[in-house]
Amino acid sequence: MRRKLMVAIFALSIAVVFAGTASAESGGDAVAFARVRRDGKVASFGGSRAGSAIGRRIGQGHYEIVFKGSYPGEISPTDLTVIASTEFRNAPAILPVANANPTRADHENVVVEIEVWDTATEEFVDDDCYVAIFLGRHAR
Repeated sequence: MRRKLMVAIFALSIAVVFAGTASAESGGDAVAFARVRRDGKVASFGGSRAGSAIGRRIGQGHYEIVFKGSYPGEISPTDLTVIASTEFRNAPAILPVANANPTRADHENVVVEIEVWDTATEEFVDDDCYVAIFLGRHAR
């Protein structure tokens, strides 16, 4: 039993080392991420390049998040992959979905707009959401 545990720990350690190496080589770390409350304020943030994050509610289900930090000098919104999601709820009446779009990017700021909407009613709704931003490489 103890040997199986040691083998499992060793295998997990090797997997973590290789995953970290591959992530670093491919640029797979999130450069910025945040949890945004339904009022548009940032509840928490992080990322390899984000120094701060400020959020605001633009309108029903519409949010803007500004990530201030240090980004590559020639960055543009098309260089970014943005993933957004909402909280899972056990209420079948509301199934919120989030879409995100990077609107601006430069060496100091990345700006993302998020829309949260209910799939049942197809109307925008205020709800907590999450966003993660990844910086890609140009394909050859």
